[in-house]
Amino acid sequence: MEFDSCSIESPVLNQPEVDLELSLEELDSILEVEVMDTIPPLQQVCWVARAVYGESNPRWMQFRQWLLSDAPPWFRNLYIAHGERFARWIAPHPAVKSVIRRRMDGVIA
Repeated sequence: MEFDSCSIESPVLNQPEVDLELSLEELDSILEVEVMDTIPPLQQVCWVARAVYGESNPRWMQFRQWLLSDAPPWFRNLYIAHGERFARWIAPHPAVKSVIRRRMDGVIA
């Protein structure tokens, strides 16, 4: 099997080549169709922000507002699709939460 920058042989799909290049617009549209149709209720979104800031800190709600209104669609879709699991993973890792908190503070400042 040979690899190059834009295609691979795909024995699984029985196709000679599979194009791996997608524009950001194409990726956004794929994620929007697959993820936006399965958005949980808004009160259930922002697992990572709640894990990072804590339930009693209102900054998690500021981040939620940014996420739902100003975040790039690709990020919003990624967060909605994987945020709950990621929040469980970071919960026991204070150093990771600190790094993420600085990034979140940057977008809501």
